[in-house]
Amino acid sequence: VTICTAYEAITFWIYANGHIAVPSFVDHPLYLVICIYGVFFVGTAHFYCIHPLSHWSPLYKISHQLHHQYFDLNYGNTTSPLDKVFGSWHDGSQESLMAQKARGRDRRKAKVSKASTI
Repeated sequence: VTICTAYEAITFWIYANGHIAVPSFVDHPLYLVICIYGVFFVGTAHFYCIHPLSHWSPLYKISHQLHHQYFDLNYGNTTSPLDKVFGSWHDGSQESLMAQKARGRDRRKAKVSKASTI
């Protein structure tokens, strides 16, 4: 959040001081369309990649458990195809719920077997 806020503040300062012209839709329609889609997809991919880090035990214990105690699916935005590709999509159906529970059981079994081999 701090890095994004700093980036935004610097960008607005640059625009406000006339160092870079603010692109208008009339003058640069393709540029603005590319930026809109780029921001959406880059933001979604970034969130999809970063969100699992918040499930790392030290970070999770600090704050992330408050974010969602029982929900560890749909890492990207709701329209993100990455969740479907990597199997972390939950559409609210009973089948998705059963798949989520099975993945949870498998993760717990893997932790137990890993702990018992140490």
